[in-house]
Amino acid sequence: MVLNVNIEATPAAKVTWFHNDKQISQSGTVSIETEDTFSRLTFKGVTGKNTGTYRIEAENKVGKASEDLKATVIGKNWHFSRS
Repeated sequence: MVLNVNIEATPAAKVTWFHNDKQISQSGTVSIETEDTFSRLTFKGVTGKNTGTYRIEAENKVGKASEDLKATVIGKNWHFSRS
């Protein structure tokens, strides 16, 4: 399961990912790649535990923006929708 989000921020923003309001950290099954113009959240293998609301927050000295996405995982199939 991969989430790609484009980011437009000057100066560059600090990006944080959340799942059901809990901050997501890199692990053996989760990778986070962030560049100046995008952030990518990747899960290796998904289960029903991955169902829920994902939020990405981008913050710099100018301000803060966020986007929520709802994920539904059934078996090995997943679907995202905007909140």
